[in-house]
Amino acid sequence: MTIATTIRLAEVADADVVGRLLYDFKNEFDEPTPGPQAVAERVRRLLADDELTVVIADADAYAGPEGLAGLRFRPSLLK
Repeated sequence: MTIATTIRLAEVADADVVGRLLYDFKNEFDEPTPGPQAVAERVRRLLADDELTVVIADADAYAGPEGLAGLRFRPSLLK
């Protein structure tokens, strides 16, 4: 069986979903986290300020995104 997966860039409106996914990941490994709402608020600010890019994986067979990758871009130390 083939499942179609859509890869897309997160928008500010996706901050709650990103916060939940990051919270669930940390929780899976018993790592401390401030909670999904606090994570979502931080993600929302970083996305709005173009300080963060998040790539979301959406599989059509599931209810909502099930994977992500977060990318932070910083100025080079060598310039």
